Amino acid sequence: MDKTIHCIPGDCLVKSDEWMTGLKGTYSRNGYIYASIAGTVKLVHNNDNTKTIEVVTVSGDGNRHLVPQLGSIVTCRVLSITCNLVRLNIHCIEGQVLKQPFRALLRKEDIKEVDSEKTQICNCFRPSDIILAKVIGFGENNSCLVTTAHNELGVVVALNHSGVWIPMKPISWTQMSCPITYACEPRKVAQLANPCMH
Repeated sequence: MDKTIHCIPGDCLVKSDEWMTGLKGTYSRNGYIYASIAGTVKLVHNNDNTKTIEVVTVSGDGNRHLVPQLGSIVTCRVLSITCNLVRLNIHCIEGQVLKQPFRALLRKEDIKEVDSEKTQICNCFRPSDIILAKVIGFGENNSCLVTTAHNELGVVVALNHSGVWIPMKPISWTQMSCPITYACEPRKVAQLANPCMH
């Protein structure tokens, strides 16, 4: 008999050697099939003795809980950095503000498109920065994996930490400057249309 369950992105659903993935809503990794969207999981026993799994989103009353999906552009706040990892909270998905943030991780190799092995995270992001990123997968404990390895992704708002707590302005794709003290700090700046950029 067919069975339905509910899931959110990153949930482990079944072993991939026992089930075939549907066209949408799932992905395979390390011998298991995971949910890539939130919705209802359909485990279907086919007539040819094969089993297919798919995730179907269910429309509610217009007030359903928004969750990150593969490919979503998200707005995040940097919580902390290490030499290999950036910890983030996702506060917006495709411009829609969330009621509660999602946890996210940005790995060193996913920060830039080129020379990722030479990347120094402290020259790209600082705690409290607001960044644009893209969801590329799901990690443990329902955390998202994101990337900024595209020109249009990266820091969009940064605060100067030299005693003046005001937003800095981008002066290049790798630096931002305090408009009062003119102090410069390195960042992986999102290449958005900005008349102040030169």
